[in-house]
Amino acid sequence: MGELASSRCLTFGGLVLFCLLLGGVRGQGTVVARVGEDVTLPCSYDAAQYGALGVCWGRGPIPTRGCSDEVLRTDGSEVVQESDAGVYGCRVDIPGWFNDQIHETTLSVVAAPPHAVRLEVGPVGEKTLGVRWSPGLDGGRPITGYRIDYKDITAPWEQALTTQGLSPSLTQVTLIDMRPNKAYTIRMFAVNSEGLSEPSNVVTVSTKESVPDGPPLDVKVEALTPRSLRVTWKPPRMELRNGVLRGYVISYREYISATRLGKWLHQTVSSTADPGSKVLNYLRPATQYSVLIDAMTAAGRGPAFTAPLCSTLAEVLATSTQGPTTAATTFEKRTATSEQNPTTLEQITIPFGEISTTSSPVTPGPPVLELLGVHDKQVSLRWTAGFNWGSPVSSYDLEYKEDKATWDSTQRIGGISPNQSEATLIEMRPSTYHIRVFARSSAGSSPPSNVLTFIIAEKGQQTDTPTTVLPFTTTAAVLGEGVEGSPVAAVAVPVLLVVLFVAALLVAWGIRRSKSMKGSLAIRAFPGNRSRLSNSEPLSEL
Repeated sequence: MGELASSRCLTFGGLVLFCLLLGGVRGQGTVVARVGEDVTLPCSYDAAQYGALGVCWGRGPIPTRGCSDEVLRTDGSEVVQESDAGVYGCRVDIPGWFNDQIHETTLSVVAAPPHAVRLEVGPVGEKTLGVRWSPGLDGGRPITGYRIDYKDITAPWEQALTTQGLSPSLTQVTLIDMRPNKAYTIRMFAVNSEGLSEPSNVVTVSTKESVPDGPPLDVKVEALTPRSLRVTWKPPRMELRNGVLRGYVISYREYISATRLGKWLHQTVSSTADPGSKVLNYLRPATQYSVLIDAMTAAGRGPAFTAPLCSTLAEVLATSTQGPTTAATTFEKRTATSEQNPTTLEQITIPFGEISTTSSPVTPGPPVLELLGVHDKQVSLRWTAGFNWGSPVSSYDLEYKEDKATWDSTQRIGGISPNQSEATLIEMRPSTYHIRVFARSSAGSSPPSNVLTFIIAEKGQQTDTPTTVLPFTTTAAVLGEGVEGSPVAAVAVPVLLVVLFVAALLVAWGIRRSKSMKGSLAIRAFPGNRSRLSNSEPLSEL
């Protein structure tokens, strides 16, 4: 009926959108809508001729006057439901008798797939991801299930893994068997009898770090000198690292036989160089060692690689007859690798004229220090000597400091007998302490031992430090009995015998006393001054 000059949109019951097109009259029609969608029902008249007029919308056939079951005279919009289907009529009130313009529209509403869900993630673990969602409209048909797609953040959706058949009653699930320290993208769909919804919002999330699942690779152990081994390796496979590598831990011990094994020692390598390398020093010559190495992330240490046994070099001086004054020094060089034939033997011969036959003194190896117990204001310690390399230990030095002090301002207790292997510090004031021990020989001082940390608590306070105290060994002197007096001539010989007997007793007592010193030393600590020590004395006598 001519061009449309303008339009006016009205709504009823907040359900159906109606548009009044100002300008011309249109005939009857049918509109088909899907559940959950907005729908527009047209109603038009010649606004140029009649101007702005009142409009009503009613549900059902249009009566002679007004609108039956009138539902609106205002504007608005809302989604449609299946119950909204039916005939709708529009009447335009044109002045005059029987001049009203009417327009009837039949609305058919059909079911549709569900609306997209709203997706969120959490909590997140090393190998798990929690997923939760809020369902949308069901499209007029009950939701029968959900589908979750997840993939590596760099992969296309065609390579995504899919979890289907989730119960429609669920609103959260936990995805398992995820890779640690890996970024994933996740999306979700709702399903009903009409089909699949549009995809949900896409979320990106990374799992937490975990300990490595694989050991270091290409581990080799090679003898460098009679007292050192070199360990080399490559990092674990990338997909088995499970995080950012923070370093490596090398564990090693002497292997004398299957039933005679040394104590495990550990060294941490913070470098993550590829390949990695570490030299183990202060070892025994011509001794087999077993070596383990594992990688670590912020979450902890992974499985260890066990290297084949490897022996340090044997110092063997061999003299050849190449000339009247020709000699050579021969070392046996063994290399252990992870191949099928792990150990190779190679003799290295150096002509006598190219090396010096005199060896310089080597300082002792570092002692190993352990804590026996803490009780009241005293702490008991024990140490085990390192290898002395042919230079006997002449004394031990103890150093200790409070927690916030530096090693430059320590209390030092020097000149402890080489026969001593235990000590007790007494009258310590309450604080946190760090202590270490050195061995001395004619070649100099050893590297420091491992550092122990202990706490002397205020009286009545509890600490986590063990409270075992080693008993002190004391030896009483043996005293001779007196003899009644007598004339000089009559008792000269007996007196001489008594003197000799007492002297013999004193010598025996001195020997017993020196033997009792081993393994028992009491040390009185005075803050700010050099500590005093007393061999085999009871605490009450110090």
